[in-house]
Amino acid sequence: MKRNPLKLSLIGGGITFLCFFLPWMKYDFSSFPNFSSFPSRNAPNLQETGYILGIQKVINGATFDTLTFLATLAIIGVCFYMHKQQTPWKARTPVLICSGCGVIYYFSSIILAIIGSISIKSKTLEFAQETGIDIGNVFSLQFGIYGVLIGFVLALIGAWKIPKSVTSIDENEQTE
Repeated sequence: MKRNPLKLSLIGGGITFLCFFLPWMKYDFSSFPNFSSFPSRNAPNLQETGYILGIQKVINGATFDTLTFLATLAIIGVCFYMHKQQTPWKARTPVLICSGCGVIYYFSSIILAIIGSISIKSKTLEFAQETGIDIGNVFSLQFGIYGVLIGFVLALIGAWKIPKSVTSIDENEQTE
């Protein structure tokens, strides 16, 4: 039986694609005392997805979340195309690059979010101490943000395991 060396990369790209549309972050503002004057009063339980962060909020150019989504589409597209052409070894380099860039973009966006929220965090902590609100109940990370990382890592591992040439694939199949 012929093995498909692109299977793990394609599964990783698919997981990343699906998790891009799942909730990444959840905000629950219903515990705020002056909820009616809060900017998000129409949405006491706000959920951010990768689609909202990466596609809908792009106003002044691409964000890291948009580049992450494009890397996901490239992984899926390259895997399907090389599978159709029956040249999986040619997918190794582009999938390694896209999944590596996806992981880098992922961590870069998290680092930028942490750096950007330092001043907001101090003001929020002061507000929380004054009002007695538990910040852990206001903000939480959801499954989608973890699933994106898991998908990129699977695609990276799958691309790493793709043989470098057609002779490697033939030798691998003969040993099984």
